[in-house]
Amino acid sequence: MEIPSPVQIATVVQLKRDASGRASAVVEAGPDFRFYHRFLNTKNCDLTFAQSKDHVLEVIDILENEGLTGIVGLVDRDFDALNSVPVPSQNVIVTDCHDLESLIIRSPAFEKILNELGSLDKRANFEKKVGDVLNALLRAGARIGCLRLHSLRNNLGLDFKNLTFSRFVDADVLVVDAEKLLEEVKNKSGKPGLGSTEIIEAVFKLEDASLDPWEVCNGHDLVAILALALRKTFGSKRTKTLTIEDTDTLLRTAYELASFRSTRIYKSLKDWERRNKIQILA
Repeated sequence: MEIPSPVQIATVVQLKRDASGRASAVVEAGPDFRFYHRFLNTKNCDLTFAQSKDHVLEVIDILENEGLTGIVGLVDRDFDALNSVPVPSQNVIVTDCHDLESLIIRSPAFEKILNELGSLDKRANFEKKVGDVLNALLRAGARIGCLRLHSLRNNLGLDFKNLTFSRFVDADVLVVDAEKLLEEVKNKSGKPGLGSTEIIEAVFKLEDASLDPWEVCNGHDLVAILALALRKTFGSKRTKTLTIEDTDTLLRTAYELASFRSTRIYKSLKDWERRNKIQILA
């Protein structure tokens, strides 16, 4: 199925705006749509997903240049803060940390899922051996995040889609083997001949820089590692077939309005409402 272009998406948004008079929020993808649908007043605001962050930014730029008001783009921060990339418009709002998944994991939803799906005894044994589950998860995610960041900064073009996390994550202690990680990513990227030593040294150097893990860690990686750990290490019997998609859905469902109202996203949306004189928050 062909993905609509930013121009086509912008046309759809403008037609919706002209027909209904409602505001329009443009998000990256389906999971983001489902997340924001819970917290936005859909009687006053249409939601459209644009398939990618770049598309959202292009759509907002097109519509602003056409003079359309009452539009807002909701996107992940990704590595923008670490790379000093400014937010391009008052009509673009970014997540508090790397992405929506990491935002949810930083909230009480994470502990709710552990309490619901974890085994108390297995978790206690893990924390006695390794330490706090969340801190261990962040350390593992940060190693992958540092490789992602190095790839981005150096235009390596590495592909992190559809990784098999069990090939490089030791589920017993939530430690990522840097060499196995890089081999998995190189193979998925069709770049098996890419030199490893220099890349791994660069990853370790980024780790030593003590970057904020909530800026470094990709939320999908965190969810995938958590799903693996629940299946293999500290989950109850119910988690033996738990998938990444299941874990993502459960976390999103466990996320509460009170948590959303404590975010910078919420504050930015309130500021946007005042500027536009439109109420779009539920």
